[in-house]
Amino acid sequence: DSVTKMHIYPLAEVKLRIIPNALEVYAGISGNVERQNYRDVSAENPFIASNLKMDYSYEKFRFYGGINSNIGRNLDFSAGVSTSDWENIPLFVNDTTTVLTNKFALVYDDGTLLNLNADASYHLTDRIKITVHGAYQSFNLNSEIKAWHKPAFKMGFTGRYNIQDKITVTGDVTWNGKSYARELIPWAERTGSQVFEAKELKAYADCSLGLEYRYTKLLSGFLNFNNVGNIRYYHWNNYPSQRFNLMGGITFSF
Repeated sequence: DSVTKMHIYPLAEVKLRIIPNALEVYAGISGNVERQNYRDVSAENPFIASNLKMDYSYEKFRFYGGINSNIGRNLDFSAGVSTSDWENIPLFVNDTTTVLTNKFALVYDDGTLLNLNADASYHLTDRIKITVHGAYQSFNLNSEIKAWHKPAFKMGFTGRYNIQDKITVTGDVTWNGKSYARELIPWAERTGSQVFEAKELKAYADCSLGLEYRYTKLLSGFLNFNNVGNIRYYHWNNYPSQRFNLMGGITFSF
């Protein structure tokens, strides 16, 4: 019918095992089409409006490459880089059609995306596991002045220590670089004009600790200490995070 569209995307990949079971390099090209839906969008941002315009996003092509390696028995490392050309990249912006502007709408823009990522993990049997990961993304958009609510840098650290299958201690540190929110310029808002500016959302680090005591295989108790640094930050514009909070409970399997 009149709305039917046909898209053809490439799909090819080559891998080279330089050292069997230890070092592998790969490269490829791909593409994709993705339909936005309320389940995925609300899982990413729970403050969305109920009348969002859902559309298709088209990854016309993506060139990518990277390495996977096992350094010894206990250390794994991987890194990758990709560049892609997009049509209809979805971005979250405050819905200015409401009085409080406390809901988010979607705007779509075309552009390119450069992505770099790396992660390393160390594990010693089931007792100790440490993971470090980082990512960088750079958008070059056609219309919007910023990639709204998408930080350029993300880093994280996760540690887990198991003491005789009875006590498990976990730690998690997440660092997000600064991002930007789209806001109406005050004088434009008073005149009813739609002129926007970029509001900077500062970078932040979120640290959490967890403790679990397993009384039996069926019964355990836990304590989670969230945002240990008691930092107020904004992942979404106008929605401050919770400061330090504590959660505890028991789990029972049957």
